[in-house]
Amino acid sequence: MEGSEELLQSIKHFLDLQSIAPLSPIQCERCGSTMEYSDAHFWLYETKMQWSIPLPRCPACDPQPSAEIKPNLM
Repeated sequence: MEGSEELLQSIKHFLDLQSIAPLSPIQCERCGSTMEYSDAHFWLYETKMQWSIPLPRCPACDPQPSAEIKPNLM
């Protein structure tokens, strides 16, 4: 169980850091457009831990916002 707890703490630490990271304007490596940020929501199953992390996307190279993509739930 010690390995599982260590993995859980590593994931939590990573997501904590990503959720508070400052957002700086970045340019798309393919086309040079200014990247936009979309919030992605993460949680750990059977816990109350959850995070909202902004993920960059290029409005020119990826014009469809990720919110319009329907997840494939089985």
